[in-house]
Amino acid sequence: MGSTKVKTAKKALQKRIKSIAKLAAANVPEPQVIKLHHVSLGDLRSKYSHVHVPVDAQDSRMDTSTFTRYQASTQPLEFRGRDGGLLAYRHPSSNGALARTLHQSITDLPRRKKKVSHKGLERSKHVVVRHYHVDCKSSPQPYLSRDYRRDGVKAKRFIEQNQALWRRMGFVLGLKDQATFKEIQLFDTGFDRLCGVFAGCVINQGDVDAGSSVPHRDPGESRESYACLASTGQYTGGGVILHDLHVIVELNPGDILMFPDSIIYHSNEPVQGQRNSVVCYTSKSMIDYWRRRFGMKKRKAPKKKSPSRVELD
Repeated sequence: MGSTKVKTAKKALQKRIKSIAKLAAANVPEPQVIKLHHVSLGDLRSKYSHVHVPVDAQDSRMDTSTFTRYQASTQPLEFRGRDGGLLAYRHPSSNGALARTLHQSITDLPRRKKKVSHKGLERSKHVVVRHYHVDCKSSPQPYLSRDYRRDGVKAKRFIEQNQALWRRMGFVLGLKDQATFKEIQLFDTGFDRLCGVFAGCVINQGDVDAGSSVPHRDPGESRESYACLASTGQYTGGGVILHDLHVIVELNPGDILMFPDSIIYHSNEPVQGQRNSVVCYTSKSMIDYWRRRFGMKKRKAPKKKSPSRVELD
């Protein structure tokens, strides 16, 4: 991609960000902002590893009885670390049709045998997982995922049916993380981005009355980026546990939860009913490809602040 095209793309993306900010100012309520003094975005990023490490024996992460629960609400909810970094953002659904379309489109996908993925880590015994994305892992060029190619017409239909949701997730990302919004759209993937601004998604097809999932990170994504999750269906329970933050975030069907899932351990509470979900993201391997192919620069690490006393809640 030539320098002129890059400059043009940057201007277009900056224009979109200004449009998102203007639209949000007129239509999105101010969020409830929670400051978490025991954790910082910078510290979590500095501890990133591409290898999954179980945390089952770590009481500080696993004793959810001490965690604060945030019930679903029509007001946005935002968590910030002691360094001011964004740790999570819940954007309430304003259109029930998006949730219903997502649920039906996931239900319509063919059921198949559950599989163990991500180097042997099984997130849940109650969920069938499929990946529809553009990736570049262990390959010199980007490619469409095996699940997407295998499901063929049904995969394309799923992506097309949820275009409104992908736009909504792109809006949320552009509103809360301009750097990632621009970074993952600036260069070509070799294919159309499957989920709006994102290169693709993970689809979780849940069983009825599914049990809890295993606490995990998603280290295949960049430590600087954010992913967007939306759950749907007719269910109670299923709150998202953000173990490093010591919080449990409840979601109404169609709500969007944005957080850096590569650095925060997360899981789901048991579900009563049926809960499906989708997580949109752009893999680290695609960002690495852009750096190799187009000379994309790495983000500069934020300057470390001098130690200061931690405030108490």
